[in-house]
Amino acid sequence: MDPASIIAAFILGTIGIGYFIYGKKQASASALFAGILLNLLPLMISNLVALYALGLFLMVMPIAVHKYL
Repeated sequence: MDPASIIAAFILGTIGIGYFIYGKKQASASALFAGILLNLLPLMISNLVALYALGLFLMVMPIAVHKYL
């Protein structure tokens, strides 16, 4: 594993844990699932551009769901 992949996994995993904890405490299913997926995403995707793009989408998705639904 190259250093860029390790850093990306650390960043997305840290944000994912935050989303998971927030979703669990606030009973927000979208934040909870986004946190789980942010933690699992680096294990499934090796392309850094795709990893960051999907990570950004998963970070914005709970905010959009909460604001517009």
